[in-house]
Amino acid sequence: MKFIKLEVSNYRNFEHIILDLSNKNVIFGLNDIGKSNLLSVFRLLFDRKFRSNNCIESDYHNKNTEKDIEILLQIELEKDTPTIDDEIVISKIGQCGILSSEKNNLYIKLIAKFDLSLQAGEPKMFWGEDKNDLSEMQTIFNGYQIDKVFSAIYIKDITENNALFKKNIGRLINNELNEKEDINAIKEEMLDINNKIGNLPSVKDLQQNLSKNYNSIRDEKIEICIRSEVGINNLYSNLNTYIKKEEQDNFYPTSGDGRKKLLEYALYTSIAENEQEEGNHKIYVYLIEEPENHLHESMQLYLSDQIFNNMKFKYFFLTTHSPSMLYEMDDNTNLVRLYSKDKVECNTFLYNVPPEYKDLKRELNRNLANALFYEKVLLVEGPSEELLFKKVIENIDIQYQINGKYILQTNGIKFRPYIKVLECLGIQYVVRTDNDLRIDSQYKMMLE
Repeated sequence: MKFIKLEVSNYRNFEHIILDLSNKNVIFGLNDIGKSNLLSVFRLLFDRKFRSNNCIESDYHNKNTEKDIEILLQIELEKDTPTIDDEIVISKIGQCGILSSEKNNLYIKLIAKFDLSLQAGEPKMFWGEDKNDLSEMQTIFNGYQIDKVFSAIYIKDITENNALFKKNIGRLINNELNEKEDINAIKEEMLDINNKIGNLPSVKDLQQNLSKNYNSIRDEKIEICIRSEVGINNLYSNLNTYIKKEEQDNFYPTSGDGRKKLLEYALYTSIAENEQEEGNHKIYVYLIEEPENHLHESMQLYLSDQIFNNMKFKYFFLTTHSPSMLYEMDDNTNLVRLYSKDKVECNTFLYNVPPEYKDLKRELNRNLANALFYEKVLLVEGPSEELLFKKVIENIDIQYQINGKYILQTNGIKFRPYIKVLECLGIQYVVRTDNDLRIDSQYKMMLE
């Protein structure tokens, strides 16, 4: 199963954009360009709870509610030699009678028509093999049929471990049959504890006082009873996460933003694993927003390795401002650059590490990743050329990096692997060596 293409019209700051996709997508660009809005597009498609909030007036581009919000996603299925995920999609969607053996494309469409009486647009979902002839999805359990097939896991840039843990404790803990005796024994002990709390002299005194005052207001001959209910209603409601180092007995609160961030990824992964074990087989799409926040560079590199090399993250859309998050990107990583002239536009590039540079992947990625976040790039061969041209440019623009310019040192790697990416993403570039100091139109562009 492969994500192929996305088309968005009249949604938030997107008047109309078309993006090529892959299963691993990195979205980058300046602040307030629409990276988070692009993640919310996939939440509308794959997150039942997010979709159920409907689209409000400000979700329509320039608040133009006379025009519908339209989102069209193309997915390619492998039917001859299907993967497990292909089989999940084919079996579940095939039951709806919209898949045939002749075509490999699945189109998923969302349309939100604004309703003046509701002051909102309720998303309607469609799917099929022909984008010009789609069938409306049936609704089930306040959602659509697609919610049995796909599920979005949205990981915010701000950690919220405690709330996430408590909210999903029921999905994280499996009540196995062999635990029933233990659970019943615990509940009996809790009942005994509650009885002892209720019989404390201070509690008895309060109970008598309340009963006396109540009956003085209205003589009903009743008794106000005070009972303790610790742990009876929900056995797991007071569970919290702590950390404990090996060979130590002390427990410590999960503190530190870096540790909290990593624990958050562990929680989401555990939720997905538990649902799969319970037979709730779905395609999980990770929507990851600026994971570098609060993380030291070393931890960013570790997280980059997990996201790009851990098979649990088979399908993801990641927004970032950090080059370190891209150091581990590998074949079939789709780079999505959002930029703006008069309106938001995008360029995409399906990145593959050239075979001759497989052993230099991290060095290639490191050099390229830094350059991707600039508007204009000067490519030079080595450290001496970098020093020379840095001095030349600083004489004209001392704040050249602040102004969106970057010097990329290839350090022995040929220029072509970088040029190919920069061209496709619409990033202006110039190639120079220490023997080439003539001022021509291209070099003037870099200096301007």
